[in-house]
Amino acid sequence: MSSRHSVLKKIVFCQVHGTRIVIYNLREDDQGLLELDFDTDPHDIQLRGVNRDEKKINMATQFPNSRPFVTYKHSLRSYVSILYLRLPPAFRIILRGRDVEHHNIVNDMTD
Repeated sequence: MSSRHSVLKKIVFCQVHGTRIVIYNLREDDQGLLELDFDTDPHDIQLRGVNRDEKKINMATQFPNSRPFVTYKHSLRSYVSILYLRLPPAFRIILRGRDVEHHNIVNDMTD
């Protein structure tokens, strides 16, 4: 099955409900690595290279409750977890096959 056919099949699956985002046409760096990192975390999509702030990644490991606030600039999972202030009932965001845990910035800052 061609990759194009595979993508079209997945898009047709979403016609009933939901939104599917397809990422394509990524650039490669000098080492041949894609600008987005799909390998470091199997449940996330992260920026690679100079856009990664290792200091903030280490801080997120030390303080797990603050992870979305220190990693949202390079982690799609962290970014979408704080994207909405309140989620509608039955609203879910799934990234790479796993639900994204919602973080309410206001509540998290007051805790």
